[in-house]
Amino acid sequence: MVNALDVDYIRAQYERGRKLAAFDLRSRDAYQQGHLPGARSLPMDQLTARFQEVPRIDLVVLYCDCSRSDVERAYWFLRQQGYRNLSVLEPGFAAWAQRGYPVER
Repeated sequence: MVNALDVDYIRAQYERGRKLAAFDLRSRDAYQQGHLPGARSLPMDQLTARFQEVPRIDLVVLYCDCSRSDVERAYWFLRQQGYRNLSVLEPGFAAWAQRGYPVER
């Protein structure tokens, strides 16, 4: 089962100052138009080549505006590489932005 965390929960973690590493799996253009505070761009098509950039400590939050199966594929790929600190932002970036939560550009 994928560890899916609701956007409201992740927002609360930001507010509490919890250390987390957000990774935006969308295209570089979409990332530049707006992303979660402090998020790093790691487009889905580059994940297998760049997965070592994902830290093995802290809470890692993966997100995109893709299908659930796409983000779950990224999640399971990282699990196969030995990552255990992963979560998926549910339901995705669009829900974050629609709630008016902070977005960096």
